[in-house]
Amino acid sequence: YNFLSVLAFSLHGEHKPNFKKVLKDIVTNPIIIASLIALVFLLCKIPLPQFVFKTLDSFGDMASPIAFMILGATFSFKMSKGVARAVFISVGTRLIIVPALLITLSVLLGFRGVYLIGLVTLFGSPTAVASYAMATHLGGDGETASKIIVYSSCFSMITMFCIILILKTLCII
Repeated sequence: YNFLSVLAFSLHGEHKPNFKKVLKDIVTNPIIIASLIALVFLLCKIPLPQFVFKTLDSFGDMASPIAFMILGATFSFKMSKGVARAVFISVGTRLIIVPALLITLSVLLGFRGVYLIGLVTLFGSPTAVASYAMATHLGGDGETASKIIVYSSCFSMITMFCIILILKTLCII
């Protein structure tokens, strides 16, 4: 997923895309680098020392709250008409259309109980806060990304409640 995000930002950013820049953006993306390192450790069954694991776990626990604080420091509720439209479409798609389609498909495929709850969490969750940093770093529209994150985070509380209520009412979960 992250690979595709970097590719999309690189191809549709402010500058004309070229293969070297796209490749550089992919290879130097910190999330992709960390994922590849973790994959090597996993596949080679290299255990992490406990102090390294605890330290990385603590950094991981701090990442989202710190990112939200940074986002909050730059956030403004003012929006142009074009940005408002993009935010409305993005948030609506992320919180209503995607969950409706994918949760319905999951139910039709027979997922129930804890497995369906996991999928509901996956499909109904708000836009990741890391997308703001990625958009800003790769020349995307950081302002629009920040608004999508904030509004999807706020409205996901309502949509997640509604999704769970509907599934509970239909005796699916």
